[in-house]
Amino acid sequence: MFRCLGLRRIQPADREANALSLLHRNVLDRDSIIASIGDLSVTPRVIRYLSLFLKSPDADITPAVEAMKLEPVLTAAMLAACNSPTHYRGQKLLALEHAVLRLGYRETYRIALLITFRQGLRISNLPDNKVADYLWSRAITAACAMEVLASAANAAAAYTVGLLHLVGCFILARNRCPLAVFNSTHPSAMLAAQEAAYGIAFPEAGALALEQWGFPPEISTPIRFQLKPGEAGEFVEDTFLLARSVAIANFIEQCRPDSPAFLANMKEGAYIESLVRDVEAASTDLIAAFHSVRPRRPLWADPGGERS
Repeated sequence: MFRCLGLRRIQPADREANALSLLHRNVLDRDSIIASIGDLSVTPRVIRYLSLFLKSPDADITPAVEAMKLEPVLTAAMLAACNSPTHYRGQKLLALEHAVLRLGYRETYRIALLITFRQGLRISNLPDNKVADYLWSRAITAACAMEVLASAANAAAAYTVGLLHLVGCFILARNRCPLAVFNSTHPSAMLAAQEAAYGIAFPEAGALALEQWGFPPEISTPIRFQLKPGEAGEFVEDTFLLARSVAIANFIEQCRPDSPAFLANMKEGAYIESLVRDVEAASTDLIAAFHSVRPRRPLWADPGGERS
């Protein structure tokens, strides 16, 4: 699924050995990891309100706005986004209701989803959050790909699946399984290593958390079977869509010069299809809105023809 989820590029021969040694440093079990989900500070009620509104545009948005007002970090993010250069309309807004109207309901949902889970799954004991930021960057790129590939009617659900497909990584990391364990060229090997060490791997951990938070099967099932899409039953098409989106996100990350996954010999602009360009542009804007440093764009995406 992804080539590298750490900060250092290591030799392929070392990856599986490093992953296994990291996994066995802490003795955990499946039950304790599942039980830890209840201790997370994620409060997805705002997301449920907004997702209902996206399905029924005539619904009342007031409950969602009132719920957002109870989340200071989320409110601040909305106001910052609506006053950013992308959305600024000549007047600074200070009221959440006005911010939602300026952003639009689709953009409000995207920002609320990201902030809710990014903040709720923050790992306070990391020496820095660069690896966590990288995981979220990959997730954002996959989410933008899902949104582009899905039908208009299913865009919000598809974006949600893409953004949350790595939630299980944070569940394990909060249980002292270091994020460096996700340095793996072969996700199937990573899956086997996690299951051998803990009895649970990140796809199932993420799906169980989403189910506990009240997300429906059309969200949790593709995440549960993201590495085994053929087993997703009635949601097999959505799961294969996730696999395709993750592949697009992998390629884009491998083309970003400041990414740990960067490969200098990737294809240049003449070979990049417009869909990939659209995903790269959308994800770069969203990542830049919530990271202190804007990601460097691939050579084929740079209008000036030079890497910034």
